Amino acid sequence: MARVVAVVPQEELHEFQFTALEVTSMGRYPHLGRFEFESPVHGRIVERAMRSTGTWDLRDKRITSLSGGEKQRVVIARAFAQEPSLLLLDEPTKNLDISHTLEILSFIERMNSKGKLTVAAVFHDLNLAARYCSRAVLMKEGGVRYDGPVDQVLNKRAIKDVFGVDTRIRRGDQLRIDIL
Repeated sequence: MARVVAVVPQEELHEFQFTALEVTSMGRYPHLGRFEFESPVHGRIVERAMRSTGTWDLRDKRITSLSGGEKQRVVIARAFAQEPSLLLLDEPTKNLDISHTLEILSFIERMNSKGKLTVAAVFHDLNLAARYCSRAVLMKEGGVRYDGPVDQVLNKRAIKDVFGVDTRIRRGDQLRIDIL
């Protein structure tokens, strides 16, 4: 299963003194046989994953010494190193600054558009969902309330129903949701 599905949790405890490189390399474990060591191919995959998340420069730093955003990018790099066909993300941009948020979500979007990756993500930022998702599911009280194309689901009525807030929806090149 771990060869197919990678998970990026909202939060992850890091109690051991692994380096960022070691944590990212853990994404390759599903691809190794029993008692098999990583080959140079695995190393190149890990390096590519770290470069794509801007974490290569952190490779020798202890995960416990990194900021929240740096840790999150390393966890995302580990998921990319896994080379899954399904990526599950729970608030993947938590603790990330805006430039890293856009960089990582754009990379995920490119992988998805190439057909190499199916992505299911939880976002609480409706504008990020509108920008990067093609389909949206709004849930309320543990059940699905709305499901469909993002530009149809993210509307004033649905947002008011699920979140209890008034919005202004601007449609143009990108859907933009302003909370009133």
